[in-house]
Amino acid sequence: MTRDARELGSAWMTFQRHAFPSPSPDLARYVERYWVVSWNYREPYRQLIVPYPNVHLTFRDGVATVNGVSSGHQIKVLEGSGGVFGVAFRPGCFRPFLRASVSTITDRSMDASEVFGCPTRPTWIPSSGF
Repeated sequence: MTRDARELGSAWMTFQRHAFPSPSPDLARYVERYWVVSWNYREPYRQLIVPYPNVHLTFRDGVATVNGVSSGHQIKVLEGSGGVFGVAFRPGCFRPFLRASVSTITDRSMDASEVFGCPTRPTWIPSSGF
């Protein structure tokens, strides 16, 4: 398999936008960072996701998902125009919301309503930035 030329020399930056807004002071105790990614690809792109020791709450395509800590790299296929808004919780700070050991969701994703007990449809969807 040959490498996608968009992987080389940071060429992917032509197709993606990233932002890392700071959390509000009242949430900074729990939230390490917010992150926003938008993309515009005519052809599918296999994005390598590097694991971090954080639980993430993500909003994409009108769906809110809790993503446990990943024990390895992942590949996400990005195509067309889209975006995701994420909340990276500080290590150890998601347990009060989960009401269980965070290790129980390692390498797992679940609908955020399973954790927060209410519909978690976002009212704000990030623009693609393109």
